[in-house]
Amino acid sequence: MSIQLPPIPNVPPGERGREFIQLCFVVKDLAEAMTFFSSTFGAGPWFLGPEPSDQSEHFVYRGKPTPLGARIALGYAGEMMYELVCPQPGSRSIFAEWAAERGYGLHHFGFAVRDFDATVNALHKAGREVLFSGETPRGARILMVGGAEPLGALEEFIEITPAGEFFYSFMKSQAAAWNHSELVYTGPPPMPEQESAPAHTVQTSKGDAMEIHSLSTTKSRVR
Repeated sequence: MSIQLPPIPNVPPGERGREFIQLCFVVKDLAEAMTFFSSTFGAGPWFLGPEPSDQSEHFVYRGKPTPLGARIALGYAGEMMYELVCPQPGSRSIFAEWAAERGYGLHHFGFAVRDFDATVNALHKAGREVLFSGETPRGARILMVGGAEPLGALEEFIEITPAGEFFYSFMKSQAAAWNHSELVYTGPPPMPEQESAPAHTVQTSKGDAMEIHSLSTTKSRVR
């Protein structure tokens, strides 16, 4: 029996409106995971985020303000960014619930987008439910939706801002020059602190307005 395959669109990645830049894994032990991903994929050095806090005004999960509830490490191997997320025990977060229901492992595919509002509108028109949203310390809006069936994981859309682009380039440069002597980056912050951005509004697939608040200025080195 022959299978009729649809033609592959001949569209450059940058013209699709999004670019695949990140693989995120939910892990049980962050130190062990960083060591494994460094030895297996060559990712590093790792940019380690702060310990989880109880603040909930920065993120929205299933329509409710929710603490991130996890500690994050970011590292590059070539052009691919690896994100390792270690959920805080007992937290109610998109990461903790995923680990409880599906176990540790691949959590989401990360896509960079330059026109975040257009992306939100396209997701809304397609009936995609926004599960999680927020804003990074560098003023980039993010959101997650359930992944398409073949993926088996969520999809995250990350707004590309000048500050975020600078940070990603800095991480890549550190990865290219990395001699594997230190697992975690301990140098000076890659960029000056930013002023907090105003709150933004995202429209969910149900038509409800979802406010995304900016993170307060911190010395966090992730995202």
